[in-house]
Amino acid sequence: MWHEVGTHDLRAGEDFYARVAGWKSESWSQNPSYRLFVARRESKAGLYLITESPNMVTPPPHWLSYIGTTEVDATVRQAVELGGKVVVPAYNVPHVGRMAHLQDPQGALFAV
Repeated sequence: MWHEVGTHDLRAGEDFYARVAGWKSESWSQNPSYRLFVARRESKAGLYLITESPNMVTPPPHWLSYIGTTEVDATVRQAVELGGKVVVPAYNVPHVGRMAHLQDPQGALFAV
């Protein structure tokens, strides 16, 4: 459904993917600090700056894949029942929808 890359250096991320994939980047109108990778006038992925949070381990740069679901909360419950873990509880993003970050039983991160 959607993919995004978190990085410690936005400019380096923009430059790398412009060269390797031919993507241009532009600010997202809902949050200018979030960047969209665009090719042929179509958004292909997102790019965001990883920030440090108190009492949390700052993750390394990474890609995160979003899996589409019509019921985020039900999917979160089912993932937990099947041995997954909630990394970021479900929350609403205005004009986008509801999402949550999860970890599968093997430790792989994904979002819904």
